[in-house]
Amino acid sequence: MTTLPATLIEAEIAQARRVADQFVEQLLTEDLLKIGIPLLHPDAGKVYACAMMRKLFEGAACFRAEVLKWALNGYVPARIALGELVQEVDEDKQPSELKTFAKTCANPHHRWPARPGAKRYANVYSDISVVMVLLELSWRFPSVPIAGHSGRHVCHCDIAADAFNKHKDRIGRGRMTRPQVQQIWKRYKRLAHQIRDQRFINAFNRLPG
Repeated sequence: MTTLPATLIEAEIAQARRVADQFVEQLLTEDLLKIGIPLLHPDAGKVYACAMMRKLFEGAACFRAEVLKWALNGYVPARIALGELVQEVDEDKQPSELKTFAKTCANPHHRWPARPGAKRYANVYSDISVVMVLLELSWRFPSVPIAGHSGRHVCHCDIAADAFNKHKDRIGRGRMTRPQVQQIWKRYKRLAHQIRDQRFINAFNRLPG
């Protein structure tokens, strides 16, 4: 015989934990944004950033010099994108910017600078995933606050942190705490309604409950 939680709020928290766990698993296995890789894959940010750099370089000649500048200044996604293009495009068909990049790569004395913030893309999609989980939990379980400052009361930031920590090795990110999750929410909540596009809504609607 199953023992029900003593209060409705405890029941909501228990259900919220199940929903959060299910969605984090979905974010780890499904390509919800159609970027070619699951959103919580450790390389998702880099893959998407590389794709954007390549799209910019191939899309318009006016952006080639900018992408080249970013690559030479140490922005890793731009370097990877141009490196792929050097391998794929015949030398006689390469634009001057790509030839410049290839020449730089061939120079054994060239030292690539480490651009400040060059790795910021690494956690962008896991941050967005955190916000999406918080949005859904707040919509489904409004009796539980999103954030809180008292350690005696569970909030959605606690639930989200626990769900992500269960999979931290697969996500490739360290252990998350309530204050860290609350900082992510504070940083992105103004963009929350833009982040929560129809693809995310459809994914959440497939969850039970």
